[in-house]
Amino acid sequence: MDQKAFYEAKLAYEIDAYDLNAKRENGDKVFVLDARSHEAFTEEHIPGAISLPHRKMSKATTAQIDRNALIVTYCDGIGYNASTKGAL
Repeated sequence: MDQKAFYEAKLAYEIDAYDLNAKRENGDKVFVLDARSHEAFTEEHIPGAISLPHRKMSKATTAQIDRNALIVTYCDGIGYNASTKGAL
């Protein structure tokens, strides 16, 4: 895979804060899930996000998530991979 194809494929599954905000302002169906600990969520989080630490994700705990919405998961940053470990 060449570099251009690699990044196009990667960007098909990623979103940045600006684009997330724009989608929410446009009324797009977006579900924001915070995969960090409940303590980190309580300290601060994206407005409207739902707290669900990645270790607690399962079919039962994610059943209420609208699979037709854009589901955005986030964690603490590049050194922390909870958002990619979630079992959605």
